[in-house]
Amino acid sequence: MKKLTKLLLSISSISGIASFAVSCSLGSLPGANNNGSSSNGNGTKPETGGNVDPNGGGNGVDPQGDFKNLIDEFKKDVNNTINSHLNENISNLYELDEGDGKLKNQFLNLSVLKTKQKPFGEQIDFTDGDKINLKEDAAKLIVLDSLNTLIKKVLDNEKYKILKPDTDSDIILDIIYKSCAIAFTESEQITAANVVFDYNISLNYKDFSNNISLLSFENRFIYGITNSKKVTETVNNLFNSLRIQGVLDDKKHNDIFKINHEKLGLIAKKQNWITEEKYNSLLKNYINGDSFKKIFVDDLNKNYKLENNVEFKFSQKIDEKESFESYNNLTQIKGVEESINWKSNKKINNDYNTTNVELYDFLFRENKITSDSSATIGGDKSYLVNNKVYEYLKNTFPTIFVNNNENVANLLKINKNEVKDKENLKNNVRVGELSIKNLQLKIGSNFVQQLPNLKVLTSFSSDENNKSYNLASAQFNQDFFDNSDVFASVYKNTILGIRAMKDVYGFTEDNSNKNFVESNKNYNWKGLSMSNFKGITNNWTNGKNLWDSFNYKNLQTEIEKNLSNNLSLKNSNQSDYLKYILNSGEQEFYNWSVDFNGMKFRYIDWDNQKGVSVFGGNTKKFYGNLKMNFLNIKYEIDEQFTSQPSGASVFIKLMLLGKDF
Repeated sequence: MKKLTKLLLSISSISGIASFAVSCSLGSLPGANNNGSSSNGNGTKPETGGNVDPNGGGNGVDPQGDFKNLIDEFKKDVNNTINSHLNENISNLYELDEGDGKLKNQFLNLSVLKTKQKPFGEQIDFTDGDKINLKEDAAKLIVLDSLNTLIKKVLDNEKYKILKPDTDSDIILDIIYKSCAIAFTESEQITAANVVFDYNISLNYKDFSNNISLLSFENRFIYGITNSKKVTETVNNLFNSLRIQGVLDDKKHNDIFKINHEKLGLIAKKQNWITEEKYNSLLKNYINGDSFKKIFVDDLNKNYKLENNVEFKFSQKIDEKESFESYNNLTQIKGVEESINWKSNKKINNDYNTTNVELYDFLFRENKITSDSSATIGGDKSYLVNNKVYEYLKNTFPTIFVNNNENVANLLKINKNEVKDKENLKNNVRVGELSIKNLQLKIGSNFVQQLPNLKVLTSFSSDENNKSYNLASAQFNQDFFDNSDVFASVYKNTILGIRAMKDVYGFTEDNSNKNFVESNKNYNWKGLSMSNFKGITNNWTNGKNLWDSFNYKNLQTEIEKNLSNNLSLKNSNQSDYLKYILNSGEQEFYNWSVDFNGMKFRYIDWDNQKGVSVFGGNTKKFYGNLKMNFLNIKYEIDEQFTSQPSGASVFIKLMLLGKDF
């Protein structure tokens, strides 16, 4: 209760008038930092470790582990749905009550709250009728009916249908009444009150045992009410307009919400891509700094000025000095898909010198990154590059920003052609939502009103030194590719990601199909398998072989289903491998998937042969995809693989993937 009252009202004396602080930091607002908890523990994050075949086969999928992973994903999606919904309706929680009967709340009105207020630390005396009225008011303000519909849509998602109860049920609003605190102040000038309590939003789901369990998401309800029309309009205007207009209206708000390398103290490192985790850390330091606080408060006092004796300020309390609450990335530049054929000797297209097979073999058959030509990168005229990667990025770079313009425009609800005309957006490489906490209204000399966290959109712009590039225009010449810091950062990051991938897999040329080739004399291509790798390298090791982390069952059962997860390192016992690619390669994500489209495979684990062999199927082509930050390669495996005849012996099989011994 002491923590709660700290967040509530500061009572001080202004000519005998009690002062008040409305609401609290967004960390305590509904939907801001809610946490899902499961009554039976199925919602907890699974531990990493080996996988157990429930049929006793020694190797196989882990159904309980898979179910826990599914619950984790479900919790995250529901949590995001709740947060988004409550934040969209946050202005409902600050209301005007002029005593004229227009406010229809049964409990949350000034006349009732005046009678229910209690000194700090004392529990509120609720009658049964009070509890019913408060619950109805709260459900109305957070628009519980709409939230119920949104959560049901999440449950209707195909991958979550296994969790859906057979009998339809609504979400439950459970108020923790003993946590409720009510503070009230009244004077000739202003009357106001605060109500704060904890509550849960709960829903039923089917657990691993097919029983009905309860999943709960904890929240805090922060409600402010006043008889001042001006105060109410200003607070609501702030919440309703600043989120988007802050970054869009550069004439009104200048570049306050445009983050760049200079603000983050990275002028000397503009050619290094900043991952989201690192960006979060750097942004936190900047937002907590005095420079941002002053600029931000000055902007609010200029554009949201209430009266001469009212101003915005940040809390100066030692435990409330931080202004950064959280950052959530919403858009960022990403690699553009390029389609290649695994064996074609033709150039990828007329803009390339690289052939299809050269790029394919570089990615999936070679474990070295050869610098095979010299180019100007970031102004360095003697920079050695891998020409295959350089050509791919140079050819896809304009489309990266065409796609980014569309994503940013959709997020901000503007025309995509407007992005290039907005000073805060034209060089953006990511846009996200920043939550700012500990903002206050100071009224008079001692009257302090604590405001909820403000959520505003910010751009991270890669402004070029001494250049007037407009990345959103998607018009790039050779001078740009030679001197651009952002292109240099994208190239260097892509090389880092590919190198980390090769460190994990240990790619080699196909030696797993030697016996097959000798048995079927009609083969004359370099490498018949989709890929061949050792599963361990000298560059990095966790003491294990990647092949031993694959989930599989004997023969062809579930090989197709699980192989993409194996290759994408999504199994719980592959976390070391994935972390290495993400951390050492400085990647936001990594995915290697295959759509087998009717092909059937079996897993082989013999003394001198290990991997996945062809078992059957009648498809002519299948496709795979490799994705990292700025790499997105879709490859086609055609008849040169799928039309190969069966081996003369059960021990001579065509290998899709093979281990190099």
